[in-house]
Amino acid sequence: MRSLDWIVVGLYFLFMLVVGLYFMRRASRSMADYFVSGRDLPWWIIALSAVATYTDAGLAPAVTMLTYQGGLLGNAVWWIPYVVWMPLGAVLWSKYWRRLGTVTSAELLNIRYSGRVAHLYRGIYAVFMSFGFIVVLMGYVSGWLGAALGPILGWEPISLILFSAIVTAAYTVASGLSGVAYTDAYQFGIFLIGNIILVPIVLAGAGGMEHVYQTIEATRGAGGAESFFRVIPPAPGLGGLTIFAFIVQGLFFAASPTGGEGFTAQRFMAARNEFHAQVGQLFNAILTLIVRVVPFLFLGLIAAALYAPGTIAEPG
Repeated sequence: MRSLDWIVVGLYFLFMLVVGLYFMRRASRSMADYFVSGRDLPWWIIALSAVATYTDAGLAPAVTMLTYQGGLLGNAVWWIPYVVWMPLGAVLWSKYWRRLGTVTSAELLNIRYSGRVAHLYRGIYAVFMSFGFIVVLMGYVSGWLGAALGPILGWEPISLILFSAIVTAAYTVASGLSGVAYTDAYQFGIFLIGNIILVPIVLAGAGGMEHVYQTIEATRGAGGAESFFRVIPPAPGLGGLTIFAFIVQGLFFAASPTGGEGFTAQRFMAARNEFHAQVGQLFNAILTLIVRVVPFLFLGLIAAALYAPGTIAEPG
């Protein structure tokens, strides 16, 4: 890391704090302003914020490794359920959440149920989300953050995680959902521009796409290369029963009003109106399923050309 690199990193964190301070006054006006951004988020911010929330530090290694191991269809393990539930979430739930007028996803439990059952269910939901789902998710994401950036910055992973957590907590707690959503959009823009620059450089270093294909064909055989680059099932390990199971999983996610978590629902509640909620989720589906993934598909293919099968140790 040179001085210019540290300046760029410092400016990034400074910008996050400035955005948090900018939205702090707005967030302090009311509970609705804090939790649902005054119900004034446009569809494009909803989409960018949602896709940035899904795009954690584990996305790059996960998609790259799945592609390296199983080709383009190696990502079917997550892509098929997502391609089912995300559009259905827009159709089934986006307008409903905006119409409810709630400020948290847990409030649905009090609307759906009544009396002691509602309070008990809401308490169980809060404990599970706060100390179960979120703890596991944040541990997974933070672990990848420390492992990926620690060696680059020359920091111990735990020091990097703690520093990032303090800065992130400062601007998110101060600015509410408005600050979170707009910094999400900014962060996803950096992510996308960085990948647009990175992939051609790495691809050129690997000898170009034609050389990548020829190398994969040489190491895996003509039949292996054909299935490796296939984009439509079936493929080895991805038969009809497996595809059906993934579709059922997607329907299960779609049946949950929060898609299994509260991130998506929170942005529906913050939309300007039902139209912005629905279009935002549909645009989010395009960004999540295609735009954010394509760069790592290329990186997975390049890795498959550079490292023959069996030369990379299996994780875990």
